[in-house]
Amino acid sequence: MSRLVPFLIFVVAFTLRVGVRLFRGRDDLLTNGYLQYLDLARNWIGSGDFVVGTYVGPKAAFWPPIYPFFVTIFLKWDDTFVIFAILSATVGSLTAVLAFLIGRDLFDRATGILAGCCAGVYPYFVFHDASIQDTAMFTCVTAASIWLLMQAQEKDKYRFWALSGIFLGLAALTRASILPYLFLLFPWLLIRHRIKALIVIAACVLTIAPWLIRNYYKIGVPVLTSQTGRFLWVAHNPSTFMAYPLRSIDDSEIIAWTQLSEEERASIESMGEVEQSDYFWKKGRDFVLGDPRLAIKQSFEKIWVGFSWNLSPHADGMNQIGYFLSYFPILVLGMFGVILSLGRRKDMIIIYLLFINFMIGTALFWAHTSHRMFLEIYLMIFAASAISWLWARCSKHRKKDMECSDYG
Repeated sequence: MSRLVPFLIFVVAFTLRVGVRLFRGRDDLLTNGYLQYLDLARNWIGSGDFVVGTYVGPKAAFWPPIYPFFVTIFLKWDDTFVIFAILSATVGSLTAVLAFLIGRDLFDRATGILAGCCAGVYPYFVFHDASIQDTAMFTCVTAASIWLLMQAQEKDKYRFWALSGIFLGLAALTRASILPYLFLLFPWLLIRHRIKALIVIAACVLTIAPWLIRNYYKIGVPVLTSQTGRFLWVAHNPSTFMAYPLRSIDDSEIIAWTQLSEEERASIESMGEVEQSDYFWKKGRDFVLGDPRLAIKQSFEKIWVGFSWNLSPHADGMNQIGYFLSYFPILVLGMFGVILSLGRRKDMIIIYLLFINFMIGTALFWAHTSHRMFLEIYLMIFAASAISWLWARCSKHRKKDMECSDYG
């Protein structure tokens, strides 16, 4: 019976995701996905080189490798569309199961069931988990690392400490934006768990190390991505908010690029990968230092966009209405659940830090709605805990009223 609930959550989530993807078809997948992942996968398969073309030249460390490797499945086999849909749906469905496990272990079984069911049928997850984007993979791997950290602290077994470090490393190799979280988490683990924390850190570093070593020999620096400097410039230039957040930040980047002089564009294009990143970093930094008040104001605006109930990029009609109706209750109840949980800060800190990580990354760079999706299952868990708390309070009052009625 204990395994029936997560199994049913997985089945429902998987059926919905595969069904929606097969119904929408292959053309929709290719129209609405991040097709640069496909370009990178093609280059990887064709030449054996992990390189993707950009408007400022080819990049060998544009993205960390986990999700591009996953996308090669789309190109490797004959019936690639169905296989990709099944494997992507499996990843998203495992996230729903992890929502159940985390909610159950943090609070109680009822909270876990409610959170898992919510994650399983959540419209944004259902429609996007089997798309060509790294969101579902990053959400799943990050949630797995959180659950393993919880198991490590509860059961104090070396394998859980090591596995949590490995999955934190895999999360970093999926999306580099997790790095602030690692720098926040590791000191806290060292203070609280000391030797055990060293196992987590060592496992994480060893998982990431091959990619860092590869980049050191390939481009000259041991980084997760060579695009940090460009991202800072895209987030901090006079054109940042000309298209964003109603349209993609990519549109703002195109505007910013075209407003550079021809001489500067030619100079940038002639630079190497690392030199470009350094150049863009300096431009973004100079913009911030030139008007710190504007940079701070825009940082708060970006954080608002990141948590907003309005889709970014903007969507009209039923897409926006459906998103609001599904997300806004989770946001409100989730915030209430966070407040209720403040008395258990030591238990919740590994999740609180994820939210802090997102706000730091958003303030420094930017966020669209999809960038926040890895946090959604924790909002669901806190929302489920708030519903359980409210239900218990109502049940207590009803029982008290019945006792008073019987006494009368």
